[in-house]
Amino acid sequence: MTSGWSRRTVLGLIATAPTLALPGIARAKGGRVVVVGGGFGGSAAARTIKRLAPGIEVTLIARDTSFVCCPGSNTVIGGFGRIEDQTVGYDALAKDGVTIITGRAEAVDTDARTLRLADGSVLPYDKLVLSPGIGFFWDEVEGVSAATAGRIPHAWQAGEQTVLLRRQLEAMPDGGTFALVAPVGPLRCPPAVGERVSLIAHYFKTAKP
Repeated sequence: MTSGWSRRTVLGLIATAPTLALPGIARAKGGRVVVVGGGFGGSAAARTIKRLAPGIEVTLIARDTSFVCCPGSNTVIGGFGRIEDQTVGYDALAKDGVTIITGRAEAVDTDARTLRLADGSVLPYDKLVLSPGIGFFWDEVEGVSAATAGRIPHAWQAGEQTVLLRRQLEAMPDGGTFALVAPVGPLRCPPAVGERVSLIAHYFKTAKP
């Protein structure tokens, strides 16, 4: 059974959702919007809100000082790209007037309208946008857990994992065996699995026959 909603429709609603309550905030002097998540969704929401209502104080909570784009990261694993080319900072958002805080959100008090960060600081808000990104079900594959990610990289979240997997591929002996366990669907990016296998196979064919 399907809902009848296309991916394009859902993405369109997501893109416009942060702006639906803007008039009410804009009328309130000193209105505050806090956005959790420094990926595509959070960054786009923060920039859009600030541009549509410049008088609103917009704060973006990002886990790291830069964001590593997952789309395209398979080129790094396959040896065609660099991780630096996948990495972007938040300077452009800051120039647009968005306040950037590096940290991790831990708790939301919806009654008090406050967000607590891992360092103990508390941020008040009038509106809160949550865009934390993907997570992992570590129990889906026997023997694999968060603790083993440093030895058996998944690299489905770009960054250190991407670089680690690439280095492991480079260190493999000629004629070695590579195994990939495809995540159980539904997948955020279904073509990514086949793309990764194809690029790794090409690397082996050209560099490790």
